Amino acid sequence: MTLDAVGSVTVTTAGSGYTTAPTVTFAAPASGATATGTAALELSVASVTVTTAGSGYVTAPTVTFAAPASGATATGTAALAARGVASVTITNSGLCSSNVLVSFSAPPSGGTTATATASKMGLAVSSVNIVNAGSGYTSPPTVTLTCGVSGGTPATGTAVLAAAGVASVSVTAGGSGYTSAPAVTFGAAPSGGTTAAGTAVIFSGVTSVSITDGGSGYTTAPTVTFAAPASGTTAAGTASMTGGVTSVSVTSGGSGYTSAPAVTFGPAPAGGAAAAGTAVLTEGGTIASVTVTGAGSGYKTVPAVTIAAPASGTAATAEAVMESRGNTQSDNLYWARQTLYGKELLIRLTEE
Repeated sequence: MTLDAVGSVTVTTAGSGYTTAPTVTFAAPASGATATGTAALELSVASVTVTTAGSGYVTAPTVTFAAPASGATATGTAALAARGVASVTITNSGLCSSNVLVSFSAPPSGGTTATATASKMGLAVSSVNIVNAGSGYTSPPTVTLTCGVSGGTPATGTAVLAAAGVASVSVTAGGSGYTSAPAVTFGAAPSGGTTAAGTAVIFSGVTSVSITDGGSGYTTAPTVTFAAPASGTTAAGTASMTGGVTSVSVTSGGSGYTSAPAVTFGPAPAGGAAAAGTAVLTEGGTIASVTVTGAGSGYKTVPAVTIAAPASGTAATAEAVMESRGNTQSDNLYWARQTLYGKELLIRLTEE
């Protein structure tokens, strides 16, 4: 029996932008019935767009996603913006007849040191101009203002750090079951600060296809086509043919068996799984039937069935029956199974 029905679809590209599950279309066989299937859509959180960075955070706030009606809730972690020096408040303008040099203490490991220049009004420092805000500061750095080549009275000042807002959110688990983008909330900012805000971006790709009818008459796996989303990328997939053993037809029960013999099937092709079965013994020492305990997979032709020989007597013989879904509808045929004189017979009947 040939393998002629679609058993499964492997999604090779999930696509994106789907708001509902797309239709799935299979190429029709030369003769027989066309397979059908339905796509399963999984909506999960792909990213978060920070719409308001907030301010005043000293540590990254918690990120909370609203839960879906059913499924798994997304999770994520916030990353604070790299804090730099926003300004310097002059506390003593000093007196310098030459240029004034400005330096800042370094931030913790991993940050960059701020740089600035000073402006004077006469001999006094009037302001400090930030050239590079630096990054990674957890507290305001020390500011040192010194006179250049000639002496004088150095000015003094204090650094003011930029507001510590949320720069980004890393989605650690996209969750599942969302039908729309969930609300995103951040842990409250400390007193005097402002709370960050953001919006979730949903990923909507095809995860699997459920075969509703395997069709029949296929000699090679048909192409699979997914309907395109309104915007985004179209999913793609490949069909797999069915290839498992469903039953065994005993062609000769043999004789002389005192216990059920081992049953072996021809090896499955590379990447498949071998079928398995157990023999059912009659009181007279013949094989009545074989129960398939594992259908195996990947068979393109019917595998040989070998039943171990008895110590004395004649060995039983049998043939495998492959799965071929769709024939009952497309060919209007069905298989019936009966047992006669210790042998299992397969009879193909035609419905009128």
